[in-house]
Amino acid sequence: MIETNRCKLVELQETDYEDVKRLYSDIKVREFLGGTTVSEEVYRIKFGKMSKSKNNALYWVIRQRENCLFVGLISLDLHHDGVSTEVSYQLLPEWWEKDMQLK
Repeated sequence: MIETNRCKLVELQETDYEDVKRLYSDIKVREFLGGTTVSEEVYRIKFGKMSKSKNNALYWVIRQRENCLFVGLISLDLHHDGVSTEVSYQLLPEWWEKDMQLK
């Protein structure tokens, strides 16, 4: 686990299925990732690959530190060019432009 003052990154677990599914079915999020929401069957297969990934890719769930609310997902995975590593992140829309500064 990686922690900051406001968030924690936790390695993806099977118990994160429903939270991550919200990202894959959110119209606003998908607008930037191919334009269409993902069907349950496609998501189930994708999540299975993500949760079983060992050396090929790394996936972390982003949670708010103080209450463990789901914020999004971050990953390191092979880029489409087959050579480079890509850093990718997806956040639920309610966290977009949110000021999470500690007061």
